[in-house]
Parts: sequence; C-alpha cells; structure tokens
Amino acid sequence: MIMDVEPEWSITFDDTQSLRCIVESAAAVMSKVIFKVKKVGEYYFLMVDGADCGYTCCVSARLQLQNVRFAASHVDEFSFCVDCKQMSYSIDNPSCSHGFCRMEGYTHNATIGLIMCDPDNDNSQDLSILKTFVDSDPPSGLCSLSFDTMLEIDLAKLKDIVKKSRKAHAEHLQITIYTKTAGATEQSIVVFAIDGDTDHKQVFCNETTKHYDGSLIVRAAASSTDQKHSMVKCDEATKVFDGSFPIEKIDAFVRNIPVRMVVAKVQNGMPLMLTHPLGDGEDEESHVRFLVASKNDDEMS
Repeated sequence: MIMDVEPEWSITFDDTQSLRCIVESAAAVMSKVIFKVKKVGEYYFLMVDGADCGYTCCVSARLQLQNVRFAASHVDEFSFCVDCKQMSYSIDNPSCSHGFCRMEGYTHNATIGLIMCDPDNDNSQDLSILKTFVDSDPPSGLCSLSFDTMLEIDLAKLKDIVKKSRKAHAEHLQITIYTKTAGATEQSIVVFAIDGDTDHKQVFCNETTKHYDGSLIVRAAASSTDQKHSMVKCDEATKVFDGSFPIEKIDAFVRNIPVRMVVAKVQNGMPLMLTHPLGDGEDEESHVRFLVASKNDDEMS
C-alpha cells in the first residue's frame, strides 16, 4: 500500500517481463493508453487495444492475471488510462526485471501506484505514482483476422537487418516468400531486403510445414545441422508473398521481445501481424499482437 488509504484494487505481477512487454509495445504506438481488466470465465485478463493516429500500426494484448484483489465487492470489469511512456520508465528498473510488481488503483485521487520488490532484497522497494486521465474514446479490439502463411523469424537476424537499415537510412523492409516443390517435399525461400544508401539482403531456404489450421509455415532462420538444404534460386520458384513494411514500426515491437524466435503472419493485401505469447498461456490466452500496414501503391510508385 503506497498511500494511507486502502487501494480499491490491486494486481500482483509475478511475471513482470510480460507486463513490461505489453507496456513498451503499447508505448511504441500510443501515448495515453487505456488498460482494461476484465473477467473472462474464471480468470481476469489485462487487455490493451489501440492504434497510432494514422492507423498504420495497431497493438492488441491479453495477459491472464493470477492475483487480483479488491478492497470491497468484486467487479467483473474496470479500466484506467495512463501515459504509457511514464509507466514504461517507472517499471524500468532492476527490481522489475526479476522481482514482482504490484499495481494499485486509488479512485479518490485518480492515481495508479506501482510497487516493485526484489525478492533478494526484501528490505527495499521502488515506488511510483502515476496520474490517470479521462479518455472519451475507448478503443475497440481488433477484429478476427485469418492469414494463409506463418513466418517463423530468427529475432537476432531480424534485429540485424533492422540495425543495418538504420545505418543505410532505409525506411522499409521488403519481405518476399517463394516456394518450390521438389519430389515429396516443398521448400521455401524467404528474402528480407532493404534499399537505402547501401542495399542488404538476407536469404533463408528451408523445408515448409503445415499448421493445424491449414496455413503454410515457412522459416526465416538457419536450419539445424541435421536439416541442411541447398539454396534454391528465386527465379526457379513461385512467389507466394511480397510486401514492404516500415522498419520503424517493426523495430518498435521487436526491440521489446525477450525471445529467440518471433512469429509473423502474412498474406498478400493484408497487414503484417507480429505475435508473441506471454507467460505460460497459449497464444489465444496471453499474447501481444502487433499489426503493421504495408507500404501502399502510391508510396511504391
């Protein structure tokens, strides 16, 4: 408890990495963000939905909560609006990296309290108090989208070409996917390309697989030693996807992801959807989804 009065509600996050991923992903798109806590079935979820001013980038996040407490009667839903960048740097400290964070709501003065504790140093705490805002335009959740291709990406390789694009002053990442059938197997060629002061490409050739929903799974990653494939020429294969996406938006998302692989869902004529599961839940339960619009025809001409 930060103040002399009991908070109306509190949420304890044992997995602070998931909270931080949501906050930083939202901060990359919006300044003031509405966080909604809603009971779905027997669990409460922290939910965030929103887009930038031009609707070129959208974020949608769901995190299953294990520890939600109320001072009085329980409620099924409540929300609060905060400056996301303020929350981002408030939880950016060593205690939050491997300790726990407790979020408290105080309606009497419209503030949110953050208490961060390091289990190895239980004689100290980090405390922050954030002001809340009234937002008259609550965001709506993303509509259900279906994609025909799932792209598994080595995050280190993606960050590498993003880094090169910054130095080459390139603005867009071109993603092209080809497939070629060879006997009983099908191979994919994934090409990442940037066009700036210098041009860079990454090319990955792997065997394709199928997702349970029927979508094609291709990989932009090096194969393991027992799955080596010779490079296939792009002019010998069929182009199945081609899209160009702003590097600034992609970088805003991937810089916050603490994993080795990230999944993108693509389809011609659709935005790029970057997805990252949170905590121990399945993708449909706890996740962050980041949608990035492709470069339109006017920009490409």
